[in-house]
Amino acid sequence: MKKLYRSRNNKMIAGVCAGLAVYFNIDPTIVRLAFVLLALFQGFGVLAYLILWIIVPLEGAADANLDRAHFTRVGAEMKEKAETVVHEIKKTVEEMKSKPDTPKENKEDEQNEKDPQS
Repeated sequence: MKKLYRSRNNKMIAGVCAGLAVYFNIDPTIVRLAFVLLALFQGFGVLAYLILWIIVPLEGAADANLDRAHFTRVGAEMKEKAETVVHEIKKTVEEMKSKPDTPKENKEDEQNEKDPQS
């Protein structure tokens, strides 16, 4: 009998979409797009993803029981992923703040080239 697992190798966040794709024998991109669409239109995609992240065991896990140890591992994994995402967001914001505002200068240069008498 086929079992549903979160993918260890083909994951973007937690491997839920890739695991579902393997289970249903379809391309993971299709499953990812479905979750994004559900998240955008109903907000249901985020909730479904989080629930599946919690209850679906990781591929190759020794036990697939929903015991306290499983929830502890998943909670630690979620915390680590959230910290990584927050760190990446902060890094991106800092990089954006440190870059000079070049688009404005380019517009002024274009106007000067079009109308050199001003």
